Amino acid sequence: MRGSVSRVLASLAVALTVSCASSPVYWPNSHNTPQVLQRGDVHASALGNTEGFVQAQAAAAITDRIVLTVNTSHGTALRCDECDYQTSRFAELAVGTYRTTDAGRSITWLFGAGGGDTDWLGTRFKSGSTLGYERAEGALRRVFAQVAGVDRSSKRDFAKSLRVSYVWVRDYGLFAKDTAAGSTAYNRQLDRRGRPWSFYLEPSLSMWFRFRYLRVGPQVGASFPMNPWPRFGHRPGSLNLGVQFGAQ
Repeated sequence: MRGSVSRVLASLAVALTVSCASSPVYWPNSHNTPQVLQRGDVHASALGNTEGFVQAQAAAAITDRIVLTVNTSHGTALRCDECDYQTSRFAELAVGTYRTTDAGRSITWLFGAGGGDTDWLGTRFKSGSTLGYERAEGALRRVFAQVAGVDRSSKRDFAKSLRVSYVWVRDYGLFAKDTAAGSTAYNRQLDRRGRPWSFYLEPSLSMWFRFRYLRVGPQVGASFPMNPWPRFGHRPGSLNLGVQFGAQ
């Protein structure tokens, strides 16, 4: 059953990644699923993907019930035909509670907030056709609640997580190339209707293979709007490969 669920969600996330919304401003980061068992446990992770995103995460158990986490993400496009830069930056903090069952399973509940900014050039779509490029920019803020469970074995750990996020974007702009003026800059503003905020339901699965104090493995995630689409775009799926070290 576990293997079937993993394969289904992995296939879904890959499909969503391929069919991403044009010029996303909101790039959901990887879930931080704490591996702490007791007070004093600390672990850190680094993840990356082929889209140019690098993420760093850490978690620390400050008591036998309270855990703190920090997440950062930075993206720079690896491939872009017509742009000088594509950047997305994000950072957040969270605090929560955790407990460990007799079977060694860790369950955490986290509440956090953070923010960042994006200036991204992406492919523009309409009715299934490619219309060239468009540039989107904006400053975003996010608050979230997350529940996660980590099942351990001698060879690998399996983490499941569900996050509900509220995202709002300030100073949003959507631009196309001003070809009429002969410009090569993306400064012709496009009209994009919709609300500047959205709720998202974001499931995630991780498989960490153990090598003493080191773990290596993939994390797959998806992000689904819980309301009508907002004016800004988001990345609906992600697939990252990471390394983790620290608490067992």
